[in-house]
Amino acid sequence: MITRSIINKLKNTNKLFNKYLSTVNKNEVDFFSKLSKHWWDESGEFGLLHKMNGPRVQFILERIEETKKEDFLRNNITINSTTPGRDLEGIKALDIGCGGGLLSETLSRLGATTTGIDVTESNVKMAKLHSEQDPYFTPDRLDYQYIAAEDLAKQGEEKFDVVCAMEVIEHVDKPAEFLKTCSKLVKPGGHLFLSTISRTSFAKLLTITMAEDVLGLVSKGTHSHEKYIKPIELANYFKDEIKWFSHSDSAIDGGGFSSLIGSSPILNRLEGQIRGIAYIPWQKRWVLFDEGTPASTLCNYVFWARKPMNQI
Repeated sequence: MITRSIINKLKNTNKLFNKYLSTVNKNEVDFFSKLSKHWWDESGEFGLLHKMNGPRVQFILERIEETKKEDFLRNNITINSTTPGRDLEGIKALDIGCGGGLLSETLSRLGATTTGIDVTESNVKMAKLHSEQDPYFTPDRLDYQYIAAEDLAKQGEEKFDVVCAMEVIEHVDKPAEFLKTCSKLVKPGGHLFLSTISRTSFAKLLTITMAEDVLGLVSKGTHSHEKYIKPIELANYFKDEIKWFSHSDSAIDGGGFSSLIGSSPILNRLEGQIRGIAYIPWQKRWVLFDEGTPASTLCNYVFWARKPMNQI
């Protein structure tokens, strides 16, 4: 009975994705406007995001490095050597929902020509103000724009090797349209990285009941459980709608018992990957779990997908 219920929910994934009317949520924008001045306070409201930045960047670098090696082995595409600590040299990166620039600055320091965008004007102002304190961040290395991803995509002027939307999709309306927009901004053969929260009772307990209501680690109202998205829903959406995952090679599973214990779909390693990420309070750090670790995606997880070379 439980298994059948889960299967029916998976069949209705598109209903979940399309239940909202617009992409940018004004209430979310207003909420984060009030918090914008706290972005670079590592002991404040965004302290957990500061700690999460390392594992997220680790995930990005690992996926890009592996695909570079595979491209060389399969297609004899040359791997350009990079300066130590500059793993993203020659790459154009877009950070959607950049906030105060935590990830944007890191991508830029790693060598990527980085653009950070946000729909909260005060966030963009704070990001610019912080980057201006370091002479390294010249406009050709790091640029911030007060613009929605949809409007940037409509301009049609450029696509990016790497597009990141970290801790964003659970704050937008109509996530299906948001994901389509993200996919349009990625170059053929480029990479899309997301981090978000799974829609489980465990995630609600940790991120809302504990983090907001009990411990006050983040402001009340930061999260909405109904907007959380399960890994299987993302995987199936990219297989069936975005069509970045092949039907034959991507072992997209995750229903039944595996869904109950938080196991993620195991994807073709050249097309996508989903891994759990969790905060360990007694160590005061985030841990990136190996792919397929049981229960690892019951709460926070990271998602990677590579755009097929034959898609524009």
